[in-house]
Amino acid sequence: MDKEWMSKNRLSPEYDIGVESFLKFALKNVDDPDAIPCPCAKCGNIKKKNVQTIRAHLYSNGIDLTYHTWIWHGERCTSRNSMNDNVRASQGVHKTFAEEPVDIVQDVYDSYVENPNQFTKLLEDAEKPLYPGCTKFTKLSAIVKLFNLKAKYSWSDKSFTDMLLLFGEMLPDKNELPLSLYDENKSLRALGMDYEYEDFANCPPCGTSRWKVGNNSKVKADAPCWKLVDHKWPDFASEPRNLRLAISADGVNPHSLMSSAYSCWPVLMITYNLPPWLCMKRKFVMLTLLISGPRQPGNDIDVYLAPLIDDLKCLWDTGVESYDAYQEESFSLKAVLLWTINDFPAYGNMSGCVVKGYHACPICAENTYSTRLKHSRKMSYTGHRRFLPLNHPYRRQKKTFNGNQEFNPAPNPLSGHEVLERVEKISYQPGKLTKKPQSNPDDGKPCWKKNQYSLNLSIGNICMFVMFLM
Repeated sequence: MDKEWMSKNRLSPEYDIGVESFLKFALKNVDDPDAIPCPCAKCGNIKKKNVQTIRAHLYSNGIDLTYHTWIWHGERCTSRNSMNDNVRASQGVHKTFAEEPVDIVQDVYDSYVENPNQFTKLLEDAEKPLYPGCTKFTKLSAIVKLFNLKAKYSWSDKSFTDMLLLFGEMLPDKNELPLSLYDENKSLRALGMDYEYEDFANCPPCGTSRWKVGNNSKVKADAPCWKLVDHKWPDFASEPRNLRLAISADGVNPHSLMSSAYSCWPVLMITYNLPPWLCMKRKFVMLTLLISGPRQPGNDIDVYLAPLIDDLKCLWDTGVESYDAYQEESFSLKAVLLWTINDFPAYGNMSGCVVKGYHACPICAENTYSTRLKHSRKMSYTGHRRFLPLNHPYRRQKKTFNGNQEFNPAPNPLSGHEVLERVEKISYQPGKLTKKPQSNPDDGKPCWKKNQYSLNLSIGNICMFVMFLM
């Protein structure tokens, strides 16, 4: 059928002939002539109207230009590709952009073929008012909008269910809003939104186990430090049950008062052997330490971390005899600390590196471009153009920046051996009242504040020394 009229001017004779041919086609293929899905740009086949109203809408609103295959008016889908055209056009995607887009229309059509009763209920929900007298929302539109907000702001399932219960009490009696996430999922299954492979142990396309993350996890296993462990210690990498850990520490105020002098530092451990969607869940995060007191631990956090560091070294060097209940066997469990997760001030306390003043950049160290502003008495850090490519046009600009061109190369990060050489001669004694000597008498602004070897290594540098020195 010729559909070029859809893109013609609505005042043209071609558009008039096309509208009448469409209405004749629709009347031949629908059961109720007073309940035909309206394909105008505003209704989008969701609302059903009579022939006269649809004709008026097509002239006032225009036809939906993405509606290439008239599946809601009796036209058969000749191929999956023709269904894809509707979806691609509605998403602004051309065929050359994505070869396999998500076939929403085809999924809906398949759902209709497999379960017509369920699909009929979906159409009823699309016309049913949210509550008696409501003109802005139908049951289906309210569910879809709420689901959109849930995905946009990452609401938990429990909070979403609680919100539905609260909305149900706020709305008038005899409202159609589902009162749980489970009920909402049941309403949307006809759209093909249920999970297709929920009972499969292996991925159907590639056959990979859905539960084994380890070296097959493309999300985390591609990280350079993960690959470095596999390359330098193949014995460790050959055992998929060996743990890959991360430590996160930061100060929080449990009383929610900015003026409170109380300090609380939780030290959390994350296991990256779990799937990405589970490793950061609350029930899988281990609280290893809780450092509390009237003062922040500061640079003396190593004193509190010493027992944890001993356990980590034991897990790396010798391992711990463990029992695998699934395979019913014992094995030696080892672990490696891949990295730490901190904000910048906590990073300075954990690693012993200066993070303020003239040498505040851990990468640039003594070569940090820093200037103290005379009137504001604050530090200003420039020289960022060094990290741009050598042929970048910003390097030659003067007026836009500090009046000078920048041709210096970016500094190289310190290796583990270089860090060790800098800190091994520092004499450090923990304690708030202990006078801290300078690491270098010739330099009044040292880049490192403490020697972690005096405290059996800090968490901040145990990763660095394990990865580069062993």
